[in-house]
Amino acid sequence: MTANLSPIWESFVGGSSVGLELLRPEIRESWTRCRDAKLNPNTQSAPMALSKSELEKMSSRNRLYRASREILPAASEYLPNKVDSTLILIDADCLMLDIQGGGKGMLAAEAAGGFVGSRWLERDTGTDALSLCIHMNSPAAVIDFEHYCVVGHQWTGAAVPIFSPQNHSLIGALAVYNHGLSNPERMLRLCSRFVTFIERELKNEAIERRLLTLEMQERIRSSYPHDKVLSVSEFGELLNYGNEWTVPSDWFAQMREGAESQLSAGIKPKEQKGRLRDKSGQPFEARFFPATHLGEVAGFVAVLPSQRRSFSTGLHQSWRAIYHFEDIAGSSPVLRKCIDDARRYAAVDLPVLIKGESGTGKELFAQAIHNESNRRDRPFVPINCGASRDELIASDLFGYSEGSFTGATRGGRIGKLEIAEGGTIFLDEIESMSPFMQTSLLRVLEERFYSRIGGTERIPLDVRFLAATNADLNAKSTTQQFRSDLYFRLASLTLNLPPLREHKADIPELIEYHSPFLAKSISAETMSKLLDFCWPGNIRQLKNVLQRAEVRGLSDRGVLETLDEEGCSEVCALKKCSFRAGSPMSTTAAQDGYFLDDDSGKERIIEALQQCNWSVTAAANRLGLHRVTLSKKMAKMEIRRVYH
Repeated sequence: MTANLSPIWESFVGGSSVGLELLRPEIRESWTRCRDAKLNPNTQSAPMALSKSELEKMSSRNRLYRASREILPAASEYLPNKVDSTLILIDADCLMLDIQGGGKGMLAAEAAGGFVGSRWLERDTGTDALSLCIHMNSPAAVIDFEHYCVVGHQWTGAAVPIFSPQNHSLIGALAVYNHGLSNPERMLRLCSRFVTFIERELKNEAIERRLLTLEMQERIRSSYPHDKVLSVSEFGELLNYGNEWTVPSDWFAQMREGAESQLSAGIKPKEQKGRLRDKSGQPFEARFFPATHLGEVAGFVAVLPSQRRSFSTGLHQSWRAIYHFEDIAGSSPVLRKCIDDARRYAAVDLPVLIKGESGTGKELFAQAIHNESNRRDRPFVPINCGASRDELIASDLFGYSEGSFTGATRGGRIGKLEIAEGGTIFLDEIESMSPFMQTSLLRVLEERFYSRIGGTERIPLDVRFLAATNADLNAKSTTQQFRSDLYFRLASLTLNLPPLREHKADIPELIEYHSPFLAKSISAETMSKLLDFCWPGNIRQLKNVLQRAEVRGLSDRGVLETLDEEGCSEVCALKKCSFRAGSPMSTTAAQDGYFLDDDSGKERIIEALQQCNWSVTAAANRLGLHRVTLSKKMAKMEIRRVYH
């Protein structure tokens, strides 16, 4: 091999590519990366990445180092040529954690910059067993002139990856180097055996960390006898109640990072407030107590109040906003802009008008704005403006005094404005509010005082108003369907939520968020159909489809059957929707169906029915018709399914 690869290597470093096809693909690709990085093949140096103090901390806090510190010295005794051989351990970031070996091997490693604390990256050390192993996430061997740098020639290296026993992520690699052209297969087998011992130690320590967390759970349980107490691993996995609750991964990563930062600074990690989600994805506040082991986070113990409420006390503690910006799934630019705008709005105390079609998540954003604001510890009170008659809404909003009307509760009743004092009022479906209530609300906004129905006391008001609508209030205000002065009061800040059809790239993430088990079973073809659909009901409709599909079974068939039943609206919002006929159509044409009344129309209907396995609902969706309209046309044209 040396005789064949030497001229190929010399040609390559000289700028030619002659004979590259004789190289193994992974070696060829590595050489190309090294040349692109402008690495000088005559020099090789692994730069130091850790200071002396950091090296001292690493020896006690790095799990991979701890698991191997007694194994590597013993393993080096079994190397085929102890004088000319070396064992090197690196982590997933190519940081060298340990090196063991004979005199010649150690000198060769030092000549290449191989010291504990150095970074063994391909761009610095060239094509090499360790860097190649980390890059490929699998065992690798590099022999003689396969090394890109001269210092590696006449050496054989074999490296095996090391994986975490908990989540099977790559955490490092172990390599055996031997001077001369050794048998790489034999070296890989030897290295694999050493790695087996290291992974066994890692597993034992992981079990110890889990047991420590569970023991802490039992101690904390005695202090919270009426609450649910759960153990959470260092990776956010619930060690009990695993099917009932989940921990939001993005938030958990931040909490763990904060606890580890405190440990690094020599501070005992403090209790933190966080969230758990139930089966439906609903978030609930919880208290998280960190468990530590050898200066690291071993896990957390979560305490969930039995009534699933926040921990603030007071008369109105049940009026809480439960959603935060971290609970909004999606990363498309249009959605992220909405979130960024909403975060900025949360920092000021002005009214916000949230606009968006039904099902786009207007209340979700309203709750997130409240929870990000300085009113987060006060009530969040939602009111549906279109749910009741004027007098009921008025009494609900302002409250009433005793004897103010027949049937009034003795002693009167406080209204939601009073409940929300210091917090936020969310007016949903504000476009449905009657002219009478618009006038009453405007006075409250202007004067910041109100009175109970039947009462004379003027009560000062300190609340923030958030409102939501799926109508064009600006247009309604110009036609006097909605008071323009109230509109401009509520629209100090506006937030326009995009319909789902305008950020379809978020659909896979939404599915993963709302139905993680279903997301794992959806095929690419089914996902394509979900992406093609126009979603007139937006995210709410998507959630409904996922929930019904789960009931039918975690399969593509359950999703497609549910989607066929949904259909898109008769006035499809998309110019082209795959659930309709292939070409775009006008609204009038879609409603009247005149283009299907001739012979070619009959053929088109039959074709659509055949494509949909004679499902009238699905075919109607594809053709852009109502199911009843299509049924009438089938009867008129005498279209029937023929069974053979």
